[in-house]
Amino acid sequence: MLLLGFACARPEPIDPAPLGSALAAGMELVYASGDAEQPPWTVESLEQPSLISGLTHCVRLTLRMAPAPAAPDTRAWCVQDWKLLAYNDSTLDFRPLRPVGPGMILDLPGPAGGLIRYETGQLERDTVGPAVLDVLPTTITTLDAEGRAIRRLRERYAMAITSATRGTFERPDSLRPGEWTATREFRLIAVRRPAR
Repeated sequence: MLLLGFACARPEPIDPAPLGSALAAGMELVYASGDAEQPPWTVESLEQPSLISGLTHCVRLTLRMAPAPAAPDTRAWCVQDWKLLAYNDSTLDFRPLRPVGPGMILDLPGPAGGLIRYETGQLERDTVGPAVLDVLPTTITTLDAEGRAIRRLRERYAMAITSATRGTFERPDSLRPGEWTATREFRLIAVRRPAR
């Protein structure tokens, strides 16, 4: 098993909902951006829990995030040491995706020699319809090769659905140094369970 390099601060132990535990095959996650409802994300298949390359806290899922003919997203993800890892079936290694524990900082390689910095807050809860989800407020900042922040996403990540319940994309404010301007927002407005 190969883990790619990263810097990470360790959190205090918590007990969030397990990875993918709120998902089921046929479920739909419905997001909105502004006043516009987006096409639902559909869970086409799900194996949870799944054993992947010796790790037990894993999920394999196929998630359609856009209507056909767009290809669905296939994920083989695990959690180890409070980090979410993506497994590559071709190279048989893991790649860190994000921290999933509170009070963590994780730096990952970014585009053009920059980096992407993840910073997490404390575990909270969001309610979407009847669903109550553990969420981890996370700030994701993209830095260029000179260390300048060029964009940011503030979101509330829920391991139980392998996605965020809401978030705001931002860019630096050109008129107010150190300030940010929101460019787009999204929020989860419904979790539709498959008919039994």
